[in-house]
Amino acid sequence: MRTGDKDQAALIRKAIMKKGLDHFGDIITIVESTGAIQYTMEVAAREKNKAIDCLERLSDTSYRQAMYNLAEFAVNRSY
Repeated sequence: MRTGDKDQAALIRKAIMKKGLDHFGDIITIVESTGAIQYTMEVAAREKNKAIDCLERLSDTSYRQAMYNLAEFAVNRSY
């Protein structure tokens, strides 16, 4: 965890190791309170932009368009 305290990190680590959902509500609260979702979305958007910049070097083909669409979908999808 980039932010959060030792107890929060320990709870999340324990849940991962046990592969359990016992503290799912607490974990959601921790993730939301530390800004982890927003941070992850920002990093994903930056990486998507890097990928799209690389695609610009390729010929304009249906394969390049498919990779572009995949990058956009991966970041902009809703769940």
